[in-house]
Amino acid sequence: PDGLHLATASQDRTVRVHDIRNTEAPLAILPMLMAVPRSVAYSPDGLLLGIAESDDYFHLWDAADYGARQSIDFFGDICGFAFSPNGRVFVGCASSNQGGIIHLELRNSR
Repeated sequence: PDGLHLATASQDRTVRVHDIRNTEAPLAILPMLMAVPRSVAYSPDGLLLGIAESDDYFHLWDAADYGARQSIDFFGDICGFAFSPNGRVFVGCASSNQGGIIHLELRNSR
């Protein structure tokens, strides 16, 4: 959202965050817990970086310095997620046993 940071997902189970003004080295390398990252997006206010692994985990990283994350375990395949402009995130669960959309309300801690 700030036009300066770019997050990319990789098959090596990491997300790399780059400053587009200097792409020589990433600002952060964010490890996943279980699987490859399937979806990556910044929240509309730019405070959070959301990452959905292909299996089980959805992460919210603090985009100020990428030093803190909250991970949510869904016990199923995640097909993607989307931030809404009013402080919510919707995570799609594509498990054959328990599919659906999980709705999370975000609270700004700053």
